Formats: sequence, C-alpha cells, structure tokens
Amino acid sequence: MTSFAPIIYIYIFIQLQRLSSYYLEGAEWSHRKHMPSFSEQVALATMTTGTRPLAAGLMVGMSESMTTKQAYEWAVNSTDAIISCGKTGRFMNDIAGFKVYIYRLTN
Repeated sequence: MTSFAPIIYIYIFIQLQRLSSYYLEGAEWSHRKHMPSFSEQVALATMTTGTRPLAAGLMVGMSESMTTKQAYEWAVNSTDAIISCGKTGRFMNDIAGFKVYIYRLTN
C-alpha cells in the first residue's frame, strides 16, 4: 500500500480553495447588499469556520497508517460532524463578539 501522506497536501489546498469560495460568496452578498435569511447566513457561516481545512491539516501530523485516502475522505466529508463543529464554533464566536460589543457600549 502506498503512502497517502504526500498527496494530502493537495487535498488541503483543495479544502482551502473551497473555504476561499465561501468567503467570496459572503463578499458578493455584501457587494450586492444582499440581506440573507437566517438559514442562508447560518449555512454560509458554518462553511467559513475552516473546519474542513482543519480536519485535513490535522491528518498531516498523523502516522502513515492513519492517513489513508478513506480516512481523509471520512474526515472532511463527515457532514454531520463538520456542520455541528462549524455551527458550535460560529455561534460561540458570535456570542463572544456580542458580549465584547455590549461591554464596549456600557464602559
């Protein structure tokens, strides 16, 4: 069995390209003054958290026996895990940002 480790860098690059396309979509919304619905905003914000590139990047440090193509595809395509991590991270970030905003308004 050949090592998947050198090829994983290509897959990380692909995930970063996908992340950039999500940021571009958000920029296009802003440029067009598009007001997304809550569900549209959550869907896009979940994808811009960087969970997929992080999952791909974590595999670089793993042993060669763990970095198989099947393991990589499972890590970045586990849609439920990716979405739940993304939503949790995004909502925690938004709540913390709101708390900072309120703190600055009151002090």
